[in-house]
Amino acid sequence: MGFEIDDEDLSGQLVAAKLQHTIDLIRNEIDGVKTLQMHYKEFADHRLARLEEDVRDHEQRLREATDGVTQFKTFHTLASGGSSFLSFLALIKSFFLP
Repeated sequence: MGFEIDDEDLSGQLVAAKLQHTIDLIRNEIDGVKTLQMHYKEFADHRLARLEEDVRDHEQRLREATDGVTQFKTFHTLASGGSSFLSFLALIKSFFLP
C-alpha cells in the first residue's frame, strides 16, 4: 500500500536535479558575464565621452593660441610699420629742415 520508490525513478530524479542545478549555475554565470559586459560598456562610454571632451578642450586652446599669435603678429606688423613710417618722416624732415 505504500509508495515504493524504484531505483530507476530515484536515479532519474537525481539526474534531473543535477541537470537543473547545472542549468542554474550556467544561467548565473551568463548573468554575471552580462553584468560585467554592461559595466565595461558603461566604462568605455564614460571614457569615450571624457576623451571627446578633452579633444574639444584642446581644439579650443589651439584656436585661442592661434588667435593670440595672429593678434601679436598684427600688432608687431603695425608697430614695425609705424616705426618705419616715423623713420621715413624723420629722414624727409632731415633733408628739408636743417
